[in-house]
Amino acid sequence: MKKNTATTISTLIAAGAISAWGHHYYYHTWLPKHRYAKLVKRMSHGGTVSGGFIDHQPHQAAAGDVYMTAYDGGLIIDDVMYAFTVAENGTVLHWSRQNVEASRELVDQPTF
Repeated sequence: MKKNTATTISTLIAAGAISAWGHHYYYHTWLPKHRYAKLVKRMSHGGTVSGGFIDHQPHQAAAGDVYMTAYDGGLIIDDVMYAFTVAENGTVLHWSRQNVEASRELVDQPTF
């Protein structure tokens, strides 16, 4: 095998690995954190946001006739828990109040 062929193959493999890592990082780390931060900022006008979470595993959700990547999560606003589903474009697909009041132990936990 010529040196140029080996270099080309190695470069293609490295580019594929970088592309796969970038795709994984975008959909499993950056996008959920970004959507969560935007949602906290938007919902903080209605009360004090004291905690919450977002699932970093995306799933397909229907938004009308279109299926898009979505993330499930929850927020604690004024000691009341709310569940949400937010799409990758920032649209809130589902928002509901949970029947369980947040306990002080849950509120004091750090959010990630």
